[in-house]
Amino acid sequence: SELLDVSRIETNRLQIHPTGIRWVGFIEGRVSAFRVQHPTRKIGFDTATPELTVMADPDRMRQVVDNLLSNAIKFTDRGGRIEVGCGHERDKVAIRVRDTGRGIAPDRLANVFDPFVQVDRHLTVESQQGVGLGLAISRDLARKMGGDLRAESTVGEGSVFTLTLPREGGSEL
Repeated sequence: SELLDVSRIETNRLQIHPTGIRWVGFIEGRVSAFRVQHPTRKIGFDTATPELTVMADPDRMRQVVDNLLSNAIKFTDRGGRIEVGCGHERDKVAIRVRDTGRGIAPDRLANVFDPFVQVDRHLTVESQQGVGLGLAISRDLARKMGGDLRAESTVGEGSVFTLTLPREGGSEL
């Protein structure tokens, strides 16, 4: 499925159908699904966010947010925390997924969105390893929806991935 998405994005055949998505209901549903999938990890989630409406393709937004949550869980030790926040930057909604994981070294951070790059693959159990397309696809999808995806990280403290997407009625600000 990831390779098919890459092909569709590269050949400009990926269909995007933006609609208004209420952020709070959306993220509560996604976090709830991840809690059920990973109960033994004992990772705390904080989702205190304002109610904003994002203009995005629901399936593609779910794909990006799920990738960010999955990565945050994968690289956060048992008992860690993941914060999912949201605010607005001019006409965009900024969605931040912050974890208390191991972080990404500066020399690796520069390439984290490159296809087939897997940061710290040797530190990840084999069952959780992917092919290194998730972040590349996620950034491409964000850009197709009129936004972007960027990363910040401090080794030993964790990472913050910020997804920006158009805000419904955002041009009024």
